[in-house]
Amino acid sequence: MKEVVFFFHHIIFASARRALPGHSELANVSRALLKGMESKMKNRCWLESFGHALDGIRNTVAKERNFRIQIIFGIIAIIGCIIFSVEPWQFMLVIFAIFFVLAMELMNTAIEALTDLSCKGKIHPLAKTAKDAAAAAVLVASVFAAVVGVVITVSIIRRWI
Repeated sequence: MKEVVFFFHHIIFASARRALPGHSELANVSRALLKGMESKMKNRCWLESFGHALDGIRNTVAKERNFRIQIIFGIIAIIGCIIFSVEPWQFMLVIFAIFFVLAMELMNTAIEALTDLSCKGKIHPLAKTAKDAAAAAVLVASVFAAVVGVVITVSIIRRWI
């Protein structure tokens, strides 16, 4: 949003300079709008930023079935690590894989929402490309997590044999 306002500010400012040499009232109004927009868009403190982040997680948990499934798999993986007493570095790798998948799913959700908003219900080939690429990022992260899980499971089995 800020970028859009800045873009229009730039156009208005350039137009005002050419059309009204010495009189840039239009540019001043545009500058004031941009400054007002920045103050409304900035969070007042870090707690407000944290609250917005938690809202994003809550909304994603409420609306995205795959995110809930990924959380359940993550919890199962953590419980498995605790039960089988994996090495600390293995446990950290599992935690990284879990958070990597969840972060990619959050990005996927954000990209899908923005794409739907910009397309306003119409199907566009570039929108499909964006959504497919975001879904592919989640797939890559999930494959990484699965590989981590297999490698650690094999090391646990070897330890017991």
